Amino acid sequence: MVVPRAARATGAWPPVLVERLPGQARLPWVRGQDARVEMWRIDLLEIDRPEVAAWLADWEPRPGLLARRVPLEPGAAAGGGLPVSRPGAYVVRSASQGEASNGLLLASRLRMALLLEDCDLEVLCADARSGQPVQGAFVRVVYRTERLGAETVLSASGTTDATGRWHTSVVRDRFAPLVVATAVAVHDNHFALATARRALDHGDAHVRLTLRARRPVFHAGQLAEITGVLQRREGARFAPMPNAPLSLTLRDPEGRPAGRSWRAGRR
Repeated sequence: MVVPRAARATGAWPPVLVERLPGQARLPWVRGQDARVEMWRIDLLEIDRPEVAAWLADWEPRPGLLARRVPLEPGAAAGGGLPVSRPGAYVVRSASQGEASNGLLLASRLRMALLLEDCDLEVLCADARSGQPVQGAFVRVVYRTERLGAETVLSASGTTDATGRWHTSVVRDRFAPLVVATAVAVHDNHFALATARRALDHGDAHVRLTLRARRPVFHAGQLAEITGVLQRREGARFAPMPNAPLSLTLRDPEGRPAGRSWRAGRR
């Protein structure tokens, strides 16, 4: 049985997390004893846009998707509860009285934080039980921004290091007003999902300095390679400031100088 599309738009609900397996998931979108329910095991890495609610509302099994139907016992979801025995990402669809709802169920002990800045982003993964960082988690990020004057969706992927971190740059136009990003991480079939939104408002600024490092963390003795651009406002836009004197100081996380200061001259 495949839950048919309702006459009105399908609703989408925030993800439900189940950490301990086997366990019971309480699904607020499954209502009524007559609700028709189906459960699909999916590859969450296939998400194709950062707006999770819109993606979930439009989701349906179709050729080309890695989606596997999970058999359910009759009445398994009665009262909004659903037994879950294996880690993974699931879409649970229900229909009742002409209304349809899609919800995302994550049976996982993987947790993730997404830090989104103007020019880069960082993902941190940890185990929900121990709090220890998770090394080797595969991460995929999809984000929407302006690129070459047009709104577009871009993606990047990588693997977390020994500290549970993965870092990448955000490709966008210099004056793009907004970046919306969603990150998906997976490790041993345990999925995590995080979203972030950053408005880039430079409306009140007269001077703007953008710096980018070759890596997110530097250790003692390493060469800190940093590039940047200094700009000043010219009307409604910013333009580079050539030959501007600039003094830089490298500091540690406690704010103490961690290396010599230097003054940038002409470049």
